Amino acid sequence: MARSITADVGKAISRNLVNDVKIVQEMLNAVPRSKGGPDTKLVVDGMVGPKLVAAIRQFQAMLGGAPNIDGKVTPNGRIMAALNQFDPYPALTTASQLRCAHGGMVTVTPAPKFGRWAGVGATPLFTSDPVVVSGCPMDSPCRQVKWVSSPSNTLDARSVGLSLTRSNHPQGEVQIVSV
Repeated sequence: MARSITADVGKAISRNLVNDVKIVQEMLNAVPRSKGGPDTKLVVDGMVGPKLVAAIRQFQAMLGGAPNIDGKVTPNGRIMAALNQFDPYPALTTASQLRCAHGGMVTVTPAPKFGRWAGVGATPLFTSDPVVVSGCPMDSPCRQVKWVSSPSNTLDARSVGLSLTRSNHPQGEVQIVSV
């Protein structure tokens, strides 16, 4: 599933939410320079500055964006869709298949959030979403997952989660079967 942002990123008049900015920085870094990516990799820090705005404008120009080279990425817009074509780490969603360290099914239930997608289709998962493990075949089964590593608050194929027992004893890493 395509990654998305919740608010505009770029020029000063944009909302520039930290997690959205990080997503845009990561995604621009995945674009080859020959396809409009930044001349030097952007620091993924969630901060908007002249290098990020210049990188957005450069990508827009490569897409043939004139006269709309405005240095801004909008949610569900043309630039975000184009960036998703280069994303090597698709987001984990409610349709992703995850297994606990012993092979039990991991279910992530998205918590209602302001600005989250509504309606049909798979929903992106966040590190703050409640996680339940069902069907663990062990006597002391995995009951929950704690996300110990994720490049942003959106879970993706790089995210690392630990399967834990009810009393928080680590059992091993969650296996991502499919995104």
